[in-house]
Amino acid sequence: MSSSDTESWNDWIEDDERDESTRHGVLQCLFCSDTISCITTFHAHLIESHSFFLQELFTRWNLDHYAMIRLINYIRSNSQKGLTSKSIWNQLEKNGVAEFTDEKYFTPVLQNDAVLHSLNDDEEDSENEDVNGTTTSQVSVSTHSTSEDVDKLKAENEAFRNQTANMKAFIYKLTCDNEEKNGTDVVKANTQKKAKQVKFKVDELDAYYFDSYSHVGIHYEMLTDRVRTEAYRNAILNNAHLYKDKIVLDVGCGTGILSMFAAQAGAAQVIGIDCSEFGHIAQQIVEANGFASKINILKGRVEDVKLPVDHVDIIISEWMGYCLFYESMLDTVLFARDKWLKSDIGEQTCGHVFPDSASLYLQGAQDPKNRKGFWKDVYGFNMTAVQSKINTENGFVELVYPQAILTDRCLLSRVDVNTVKIEQLFDSTLEFKLRINRSGLFEGFVSSFDIAFIRDCVQVESFTTGVEGPPTHWQQVFFMIDCPFRVQANQIINGTWILRRNANNSRFLDITITWITPQEESFTQNFRIH
Repeated sequence: MSSSDTESWNDWIEDDERDESTRHGVLQCLFCSDTISCITTFHAHLIESHSFFLQELFTRWNLDHYAMIRLINYIRSNSQKGLTSKSIWNQLEKNGVAEFTDEKYFTPVLQNDAVLHSLNDDEEDSENEDVNGTTTSQVSVSTHSTSEDVDKLKAENEAFRNQTANMKAFIYKLTCDNEEKNGTDVVKANTQKKAKQVKFKVDELDAYYFDSYSHVGIHYEMLTDRVRTEAYRNAILNNAHLYKDKIVLDVGCGTGILSMFAAQAGAAQVIGIDCSEFGHIAQQIVEANGFASKINILKGRVEDVKLPVDHVDIIISEWMGYCLFYESMLDTVLFARDKWLKSDIGEQTCGHVFPDSASLYLQGAQDPKNRKGFWKDVYGFNMTAVQSKINTENGFVELVYPQAILTDRCLLSRVDVNTVKIEQLFDSTLEFKLRINRSGLFEGFVSSFDIAFIRDCVQVESFTTGVEGPPTHWQQVFFMIDCPFRVQANQIINGTWILRRNANNSRFLDITITWITPQEESFTQNFRIH
């Protein structure tokens, strides 16, 4: 790959970051001299460089906009006094919001602090989170501010929300204007230059699933996940010998980013398939980047489309969901593999599916958001009666910080995508053994996964979604148990894990976890990811 190729990729993926930098100004790290261009990367920097989980504090304490301002200024003030990020974190862990309730923290420590302006972005994201209806704030909110800066931020916040709402409406209209529907379950793909017309039927659940990928937000979230996107880029471009002059199939191509990587690596032909309305957008992106002669985008379900070739040499796909298997997109990849991938001839490798290795892991942890403990003391009042209303059946998709982890990381299963059969993915009873690393209150289990590109690769590429690695858009899944128990270092938790498809929607997951406490008590609890 030439340096110009790298620069083009970096320029393209960082366009939105530069837009944020223009809107808010450059973001100054809370603890060092580094500057960051967007709020997402800012949070990732705090985690990777300083082990400081600012976003986790926002959500754990349900902080409103003003409380976030005070917290930022509190951190900057103490950092300037020479306190380390660890010391500040420990103080916040010990004293909670009481550490920064003083109104002096309304005064910005850093003049024209762009981080304070970027809190609008954080606040908008947090509104979409569901914490089982428990949105009570632990911070008192004044009806007026004693700081002109706060009033200014409030006005800008409102203007920004209006602007965002208008933009979302415009983008939705852009992607849906040409949609034609015949009845409730028949969708006709529109005639588009270079795009194929495919008629197909999708049931109501699949229609909802594919529609979720028709909007800009989810693609922005995935592309700005650098751990994910750069792993795919490196795995393809650093192993170009596998792609040179080959026919590549991109299953669930989205914006076409993987297809374009494959074309950059020298593929003779790339076929991208996507069932969402973004298939049309992908074709426009391909043409705009000069790949129209190499990349062909088909709109439709993989199970229904007809390829212009009988076989492909490589299948690439980003199929992973929460807890690895949520959305069941791996089923589609395996369907494509069995139908179109060239078979090996003797000892000769003829076909590849990438990524080809996926591993699911389990850990034990404290509740990263203190959902039950919060209600023990709310402004001095005992509200533990609320605890019974917390729904522990649903797995919580969230960022779990390392300080919450109590055990080692146990491998549940490893999938070889080149050979696995669909029937092997679910309904098996998998045993686990978790060793306690530190004493604490065991409140639940955390699932995460690792992905790797291995077979015939000169440079093996991999990434983790575990709490030990940089954060990704998959985050982790926290399964909160009904009966927490105390554990001591070096104790063992034995148990079993059963993963099933949901009976009503095969894209959802049902999970049964059985475990034995150090006190030899056995518990079984059912969870779901819906």
